[in-house]
Amino acid sequence: DGPQEAVPERAVDVLRSYDDLQIEGAQRAIAEGSELSLRDLGRLCVNLTGEVVLAANPDRKRFGRIGFLLPGKLSPTQAAMLLLARYEIRHVVPDGTKADDGLGLVAIYQDEGPLEGTYRRVDLGLLDELSDQLYPSNNELWFKELERIFDILAPGVTELSDPDMIPMQDCWYHYRTGERLPFDPERVTLSKFATRLPAAEPAVPEFTNEDGSVWNAWQWFEETFAGVEQLVLQVIGMCLRPGHDWRKMVYLVGKGLNGKGTLIELIRAIVGVDLVAMIPPSKFGGQFVLSQAIGKRVNLVDEDDVGKFIEDAAILKQVISRDPVSVDRKHKEPLAVRLAMAVIVSLNEVTQKFKDKSQAMDDRLMFVPLTARFVDGATKNPAIKGDYVRRAEVCEWFAYQVLVALPKYWKLDETEASLAAKEAAREDAGHVVAYWKEFGARWHRPFLPYEMVYAHYRAWRGKVNPGGTPEAQKVVTARLKELVDPEQLVPATNDEGKDMELSL
Repeated sequence: DGPQEAVPERAVDVLRSYDDLQIEGAQRAIAEGSELSLRDLGRLCVNLTGEVVLAANPDRKRFGRIGFLLPGKLSPTQAAMLLLARYEIRHVVPDGTKADDGLGLVAIYQDEGPLEGTYRRVDLGLLDELSDQLYPSNNELWFKELERIFDILAPGVTELSDPDMIPMQDCWYHYRTGERLPFDPERVTLSKFATRLPAAEPAVPEFTNEDGSVWNAWQWFEETFAGVEQLVLQVIGMCLRPGHDWRKMVYLVGKGLNGKGTLIELIRAIVGVDLVAMIPPSKFGGQFVLSQAIGKRVNLVDEDDVGKFIEDAAILKQVISRDPVSVDRKHKEPLAVRLAMAVIVSLNEVTQKFKDKSQAMDDRLMFVPLTARFVDGATKNPAIKGDYVRRAEVCEWFAYQVLVALPKYWKLDETEASLAAKEAAREDAGHVVAYWKEFGARWHRPFLPYEMVYAHYRAWRGKVNPGGTPEAQKVVTARLKELVDPEQLVPATNDEGKDMELSL
């Protein structure tokens, strides 16, 4: 009520802004409320901020300024400060991206529960859960401002990029040294594999079937993947070490009912469904397709389009080679990212053709032939795929085999069988498929002798590819028998299941 003091030229040194008072209130709450629940900490912060405001208002009045109103709620800045003090919150940049790509994700370190050891993205609902405890409200503007402040205040870190460091369900495992390391906020990862790694080699899992017989995991594996057992184990290990530059896309090839689908299911269970993408090779060139692969560790494809001509394999080749790729995102700027994921494709028949016929593309393809054949009856056990290979003890046993028991390896060891399968696929890159696609439905005869069809095939090959050498008749015949519609044509066989000797 008396004469007021003149406002000094540097009044800002005396009169703090409301933001400054909020920050001081949050700092006091952090210092005093370390033992409080998050909800009580938020209330304490509001109360202490009120005390700070009351203490500051006399100075404002003294210099002719209007006093600040007491806070009725927590501000986004204060909420961010409280959460940063209570949790390990980081701005995580996935490995293979640049900090300015806009892909950095605000994430909170999980020190307990099934996600222990990982940074969980706040945009997956976690931030909503925590901020609701601090400020129960449906105010979207408040939440958006909180996210914006986190982008500014959260320290930036990059995902661990050491290809030998493997985040398993219960520990970090260093493949080269064999060390088991505890989870730590400084070892940054946005995900970990779904399977524990046993400290010692466990017993081979066995389960009793409905008929009383016993299913043994290793016995099944040897019978199913005879001749390529070690290569298949290496492929499973490849999926747990996606950071290593394998430079291979693996085709699992063979007729149906031979274990391909079961192997795919086993890999999916070991890795975890959340880390699996399902992008067919023929779809890699599609816009926005790769955005679903960010953060995935394995691309598992049960089947791709039969006879598909892969026009643009450039992006697929980049992914296989761990080169940076440009990823288009809906309503967002494109970004450059290196996708660390293994690519495994299961096909009944390798009829896909690549426009890119370079040696570089050919070198990136590996074919694993699976020759087992399970028919309806005693040898086919649906519980294997539907139950056994999904069980934790089976996943853990295979994880131990491929990471610990198997001799260390940094490349897939091709076998004679895999090289032969690749050569067969190379020779059978689609000529017979293209022929049958063009002429299969145009034949009207009820009886097509192999010699007659082969003569027509040779004539067609001479026309469409004059410089090429047609495949042998037995190769063409075998492929045709696989391609015919069983409702249209039936290969004639004798009592022994061999081709009948029918002449023209």
